Amino acid sequence: MGGGIDLKKQFRHFQLLCQPCFLHINCGTRKQQLGNLEEHLQVAREDIRRTITDPNFDGLGIIDWEKWRPIWDFNWGKMRVYKKRTMELMKKRHPSWPWKLVDSASRNEWEETTKQWMLKTLELTQEMRPKGKWCYYHLPDCYNYVGKDKPEQFLCSSLVRRHNDRLIWLWNATGSLCPSIYYDERQMKYNETQQIWFLHGRLSEVLRVSQPDTPIYPYINYRIHSSLAVVSKEHFWLMLAHLASLGLDGAVIWGSSNYLKTEDECRSLQQYVDEVIAPASSTISSNANHCGEAVCNGNGICTWPRHPYSSWKYLVVPNSTAFEVTDITCRCQAYRGS
Repeated sequence: MGGGIDLKKQFRHFQLLCQPCFLHINCGTRKQQLGNLEEHLQVAREDIRRTITDPNFDGLGIIDWEKWRPIWDFNWGKMRVYKKRTMELMKKRHPSWPWKLVDSASRNEWEETTKQWMLKTLELTQEMRPKGKWCYYHLPDCYNYVGKDKPEQFLCSSLVRRHNDRLIWLWNATGSLCPSIYYDERQMKYNETQQIWFLHGRLSEVLRVSQPDTPIYPYINYRIHSSLAVVSKEHFWLMLAHLASLGLDGAVIWGSSNYLKTEDECRSLQQYVDEVIAPASSTISSNANHCGEAVCNGNGICTWPRHPYSSWKYLVVPNSTAFEVTDITCRCQAYRGS
């Protein structure tokens, strides 16, 4: 968001991040099979040194690789080109193999190579900026876009959960998790109840795969990318309050410089900050912090596991004190590292 706002130091138990560090390291076109890992790491080293000049950087570092996915089966749509190319290379190396064997070997090579590149890149970031909390953007995902009239329809499918379990090597290696709960045109068909089910389906999967001491910072948005329409005040509050009610550590507000090309667009953002982002972050953070201090003795974040679809409402009332201690479970804050 360019020279946007940074509120992360204002809230002890809940953080709103508008200026994390994003790294577009040289892997956007997914050339792992053809590329050289050592060359990639050397370029990545220069990217980190140039982008994050402070060796004591202790913020959120996000590696943004969106063009492909580490699980073979999740590379659909435009990403199929990588599967096709991988299989072509495998067939070229083994022309006598039947296509079934080519497919199996390509799958294994893709996922093993992806694992090496992702882990080695993480190791490099942690070596160079060890105090940072590093994550990969948009992971884990849930792909829960087909729910209708029951909350369980919005949970991750058993297939997605199995594949996410196979990425345990990634969840164990990252210093934080940065999933996405963006509001987009696919959710416009949902009423408020369905929107809560959708958010909970995605975030409950993140909690399921995460380590207890891994901080979680979901991405939220203030504009709908396809139409550039602003996210409604009601839904912005809902996103922020729901993730806070689950005891997550904060949120990353994301926008594009393309949203700020004119003076009117800058004024529009300022108005949205004044009328939506600031009041929502102030109220929700204040209530989350108050509950954490009062109920968790300042050592954790309040959660309401028995009320997953309604607990967000406790955090949107200004100066809320309506906390039933018997309904609350504290999510401890015990981050890795120094």
